[in-house]
Amino acid sequence: MTRQTDPKRPNPKEPIPPLPEWPADDTDAEGVPNNDDRRDRSRRLRRSPPVRCRARPGPPGDPTRPRTDGRPALGSDEGPAPLTGAEAVIHLSGESLAEGRWTRSKMERIRNSRVIGTRNLVAGIRAAGPRVLVSASAVGYYGDRGEEELTEESGPGEGFLADVCTQWEREAQASGIRTVLMRTATVLGPGGAVARMKGPFRMGLGGTIGGGHQWMSWIHREDLVDLYLHAIRTAELSGPLIAASPNPVRSEQFTHTLARGPRPAVAVPIPRWGLRIAFGRVASVLTASQKCTPAKALASNFRFSYPTLDAALLEAVQSLRTLEERVA
Repeated sequence: MTRQTDPKRPNPKEPIPPLPEWPADDTDAEGVPNNDDRRDRSRRLRRSPPVRCRARPGPPGDPTRPRTDGRPALGSDEGPAPLTGAEAVIHLSGESLAEGRWTRSKMERIRNSRVIGTRNLVAGIRAAGPRVLVSASAVGYYGDRGEEELTEESGPGEGFLADVCTQWEREAQASGIRTVLMRTATVLGPGGAVARMKGPFRMGLGGTIGGGHQWMSWIHREDLVDLYLHAIRTAELSGPLIAASPNPVRSEQFTHTLARGPRPAVAVPIPRWGLRIAFGRVASVLTASQKCTPAKALASNFRFSYPTLDAALLEAVQSLRTLEERVA
């Protein structure tokens, strides 16, 4: 694969499209699944084939917590993963990119948790023989690509995260079974990115990142869950699979949509030098331009429940508010 070293840069004078008004809190936005749709999704998940996966530690007694019997958890860096009896494996393990500054030790943990962890997971897969592995990756694989239209066929970019993703995927592809590599965009839900950004916006401290004209790929969390299950069930799918909405947006449009939510907030621009001071090396990831198209998902007849940003952010913000009210 050929590295892209001189992508066409975004045009800072290109206007962003007009933004529709958010509906009132007690109405559904167009494209937001109603309660019947959500019940249908819940039934589909309950009928799903058994899947064994590890994501992050759960409560005491939860099988996803780190083992205390001397046996390594799935995807750990302490030896082959115990996978006896698994038919399908979903691999989500990896050091958080968003928490903490990217010091040398942090970057080492980011790399090792993905590369060595996946290597040991694959060792467990070879011993246990499940039928399919669906392994997380990221659109960071593409690096900063400006206006380039990116699909699963596009080559890797440059930079730390692109190199990590390339090594991460290489380890997963050594599994010897059907392997799907989920190149995941920013995930929108009541936690994660939306929870981290909504607080500053409510205080009027959020704003456009960098110049704001870089492309941002995203996916709603429910679509991401459905896409993982789709990848398991669809035998024709293998190799890279872009997990992103078919409608990427400019960073500026994302910021304006979030700031314009049910509780509007004033947003101020955040210059690149400010991001560098606040976040360190991770600032380059925040300002990268990635215009991704989920070509293989669409070709395999996957249906996105949240294809538009307005519907996805509305549901995410409403879910976040519901969680906050329950805690309060």
